[in-house]
Amino acid sequence: MTQNKKTKAPVEALRKGLQILELLNADWRREGIPLAQIAQQMGQNKTTVHNLLKTLVICGFAENNDGVYTTGWKVRRLAKEQLAGDIVSQNQKWIGALAVLSDKIEEPLVLASLIQGRRQVIARVESTQSVQVNSKFCEQNDVTTWETVTGRVLAAYALDQEKLQLFETDGIPGRSWNGLSTIEETLAELDRIKANGIAIDAEGEVFSAAVPIMTSDGSVFAALGVYLPMFRISPYRQSSILKLLKEGAQTLASLIRNN
Repeated sequence: MTQNKKTKAPVEALRKGLQILELLNADWRREGIPLAQIAQQMGQNKTTVHNLLKTLVICGFAENNDGVYTTGWKVRRLAKEQLAGDIVSQNQKWIGALAVLSDKIEEPLVLASLIQGRRQVIARVESTQSVQVNSKFCEQNDVTTWETVTGRVLAAYALDQEKLQLFETDGIPGRSWNGLSTIEETLAELDRIKANGIAIDAEGEVFSAAVPIMTSDGSVFAALGVYLPMFRISPYRQSSILKLLKEGAQTLASLIRNN
């Protein structure tokens, strides 16, 4: 009986790079791992490991903090996108939770996530109101991030590198959002959204609001938005809707933890 030999990877450097990613990802507290420790755990010389780490840092899969390494922003982005993929693959479970919340609020709801630097609608539920806002019209995938409240929430909680991508792809908001004409003005507005934990747009004929859905580590993988005609909003109803929206976001977040 012959013993199974370990399959040799066709591209050994790639195998080593992936091994480094596994080591960094196991550091779930993100305290960081020194170069010498990584080399020792891999059984490789420091020069080889340092070159692999430099490549991972350049590509965004690792970060170097004075010689101590952690996973990079692209690893964290991939984790958020995986959660969004789970929602799509388990659509009925999430649609059911959204439907219950929509019945309470009596308005249409939209769930959106940042995927490859673009805001994408991953689930939606229309309300039973005889007069309602068409969420498909309000939350299309071909509009810029700045034009929707869910997009603004996602941008507010995005990683710094993701924000740079948004400015590269969508430009400065301008008339898409309160006439914001510089990156600095936009970042300040995003900071206000993050501080308040909500984005609200009460201009024109439609009232819209969105809140973040957070994972246990405090990152945001999706935004939950609500839309209704302006004539149906009042200070009391606005307060009630925002309360239900935040509670709904917590319920949806619990679905992640229970997956």
